[in-house]
Amino acid sequence: MLFSDAAVYASQMEHANFHERTLHFLYIVVGWVFLELTHPLGLPTDDALAILAAILMTIALWQSRALYRELGEDPKTARWALFILFFSGMFLQQGTEPEIYALQLVFSLAAYIYYLQGRPVLAGLGLGLATLCTPLGVLAVGFFVAEAIRTRRWKHFLIAGTVAALTFLPVLAFVWRDYFYGTRGLLTDKPGTSHSWSDFFYNFWAVAKNFHWLLPYMGAGLVIAWRRRSPLLWLLAVLWVFHLPATSTLTENGVFILPIYPVLTAIVARGVVAGFAASVALRRITWVAVALYVATALFIWIEPPDRHFRANMDEGLRRCPPGSTLLTQWNFAVTLDFYGGPPRDTLIASRRILYPEILERGPLLEAIRSGQPVFLMESHYPTRGVRWFYPPVLQERHYRNHAFLPRMERELGVVGT
Repeated sequence: MLFSDAAVYASQMEHANFHERTLHFLYIVVGWVFLELTHPLGLPTDDALAILAAILMTIALWQSRALYRELGEDPKTARWALFILFFSGMFLQQGTEPEIYALQLVFSLAAYIYYLQGRPVLAGLGLGLATLCTPLGVLAVGFFVAEAIRTRRWKHFLIAGTVAALTFLPVLAFVWRDYFYGTRGLLTDKPGTSHSWSDFFYNFWAVAKNFHWLLPYMGAGLVIAWRRRSPLLWLLAVLWVFHLPATSTLTENGVFILPIYPVLTAIVARGVVAGFAASVALRRITWVAVALYVATALFIWIEPPDRHFRANMDEGLRRCPPGSTLLTQWNFAVTLDFYGGPPRDTLIASRRILYPEILERGPLLEAIRSGQPVFLMESHYPTRGVRWFYPPVLQERHYRNHAFLPRMERELGVVGT
């Protein structure tokens, strides 16, 4: 939900703890500068950060055009790749919801382009800045590894790696403990975090959810790239290998593999172009698939935010008496802190908010057994597709699998009333 994401990062910029500021260091800096520039316009922080996301993804689209040119793609394929990228689910989502990944993508693409242009210093700078947005930014190094193996330009690879390290390590030197072992650190094994094949296959499903009607053309594009010995296929394969740590432990609709998408959409575009160059019947089918792709993407990924979201969160918090404990998810806890906490009023200060994603079971069970009132704020809201097309049985199953209260029932024995 847009306002939840916006408030999370706005809270970090205004009064979040030190670790949250450093984990996404560069986004906090860029966001703060943008808020200062837009302050005279009187824009709410939430809306300003949404505008920043749209600007960043627009820049990423322009960069992708330059990337396709550097990769030697013909103009027609490049145009279709841009079109497909624009309507891919993650691109639409990250262009409308304030998050760190749009900025990470901008710096990752800059690094890709500079490396292909034979400018390893700037490429390393881009990779270092991407890693200062999020630790996962370092996975984009797979692009440089693939190119170094293909071209044998190891000197460029070493220079880019050195510059990236020199960009990132001075910041890491001050925050390494929190960065790796803090509550949301890169190496922290948080309760409930899974390391299984289910997450791996989830991310493949996320890619399918992003491209849906064009999946057959992705298959065709892979075959075409294989037959033509395209470097795109090699880049895609190595990038996937380097993103295995993300695809096997993290979900969130595949947002953590966003740096792969510009290369992947170029593969899909080859299949689409081949469809248009085939028989009349296949050409018509391709037009239908493209039209359905656009319509489905807008339906799945674009949903107007609830303008009452902020007021409803504050009202829900007020219904919890002072001194009580509130269980909710981490992003809702930070959002509540932004909307209802100091310096605005004492709604947060007078209540204890716990979020199971980070805390061990001990404090949660202690709160539940204390005899004091414990409230739970449900953070799950079914998507439009679930509400419109799922029969009641599947809606109930979806709720049981994804909602916060059923999860607390399973993990902690919480029974809602």
